[in-house]
Amino acid sequence: MAKQQKQPAAQQQNVVKKPRKKVSRTVPAGIVRVRATFNNTIVTVTDLAGNVILVLQRERGNFSGSRKSSAFAATVAAQKAAKDAATIYGMKECEVFLNGPGAGRESAVRGFKVLEL
Repeated sequence: MAKQQKQPAAQQQNVVKKPRKKVSRTVPAGIVRVRATFNNTIVTVTDLAGNVILVLQRERGNFSGSRKSSAFAATVAAQKAAKDAATIYGMKECEVFLNGPGAGRESAVRGFKVLEL
């Protein structure tokens, strides 16, 4: 019996890998958690099982310093989160949970109501 020799690594690289297909995920209902601190407002959108879909915080946006803790920054974050959740994931309804003593608590809820998510 003749032994088969392994091919060198240079000859094995001819294998072409196919790219994976993007799976479009639809989430008809979800949970929105707003954490409003004195320094920042973080909006997290999850599905009903608790898996995080997207996270927005205003320190990465156009607001910096004391402006990122304002009510207007929380409204902008909530509007962007609602728009992204509705267009990308097809979310139609959500529950909103508020956490923290910050200025963005109520204005974030108003930001979601504007888009009627």
